[in-house]
Amino acid sequence: MNNRLIIPLFLIFTVQLSAQDLDIRVLRSINSSEVLPSDKFFRFVSNSNAYLVISIPVVMGTAGLIKHDDKLFRNACVILAGTALNEVVTTAYEIYNKS
Repeated sequence: MNNRLIIPLFLIFTVQLSAQDLDIRVLRSINSSEVLPSDKFFRFVSNSNAYLVISIPVVMGTAGLIKHDDKLFRNACVILAGTALNEVVTTAYEIYNKS
């Protein structure tokens, strides 16, 4: 009974490892070390992420207050709280891994 379970698990892990190697090889062949014209655009998009993460719930909350829409304001607060919690957990994880 144990052999019937062990062999399929071994095969699954072996297939996953080779698939991961394939992914890594494909990504390495796609990425180039030369600077491309589109790099500036993608750098701008990546750098603007922090502003969007904060501004979207703030705008939603402001709209909820102006329209007297409690549900919209509550959703904005939930998004903002989730973002703050995510930032705290991520920062704690990074600090823990550095030490």
